[in-house]
Amino acid sequence: MALGPGLPSLRQARDRTRGQLAAWGIVEQADTVVLLVNELVTNALCHAPGPVRLNLFLENGILHCEVLDGHRTRPRPGRADVQDESGRGLRLVEALAGRWGSHPVDEGKAVWFELSVSVQ
Repeated sequence: MALGPGLPSLRQARDRTRGQLAAWGIVEQADTVVLLVNELVTNALCHAPGPVRLNLFLENGILHCEVLDGHRTRPRPGRADVQDESGRGLRLVEALAGRWGSHPVDEGKAVWFELSVSVQ
């Protein structure tokens, strides 16, 4: 799904993710997935030029999420101090996702995570 710029896109990404998870019958991990999607989309909107795209895939109990953006620099988890208001997003992804990473694509990069999910 293509996302527009700014905060409305962040809300759109969360809402569409919740809708897709419900359609797949993923209830138990929905809050975790939405949090992780929120972190990746926020990073893309804050640090990358151009459009952002969110893709969700489900196969054999593994949810794969990727966020594509127009910036080629691969993300690295930050080191946030106690008073810092940002810099923890990828640490959350690292802690909560089964796996995560990034790879180059034609017009930038894709940042992704995988999470084992229960389908009801």
